[in-house]
Amino acid sequence: MRRSSWTKARRKPRPSARYGWEPALPRPSRMFVAHGRADPIIEVAFARRAQQLLEQAGMDVEYHEGDYGHWIEPTDLAAATRWLGAT
Repeated sequence: MRRSSWTKARRKPRPSARYGWEPALPRPSRMFVAHGRADPIIEVAFARRAQQLLEQAGMDVEYHEGDYGHWIEPTDLAAATRWLGAT
């Protein structure tokens, strides 16, 4: 699908481009990501891509994926709690 010139003209620049700031990467950051494959709000491909991009940026990513929707699973909450305690 082709975007119209009106759409392109109305898009806002990235905040980093607007202020001349870019994050210093890689940096020693740890990330926790949990996502449901049945999420009707945010497709699981978004989380998978986020994991890939974060890891490519040198970040340590703990990734969890399960057969659930747009909510926090108790098992992921327990994993996140353990992860946070170790961070």
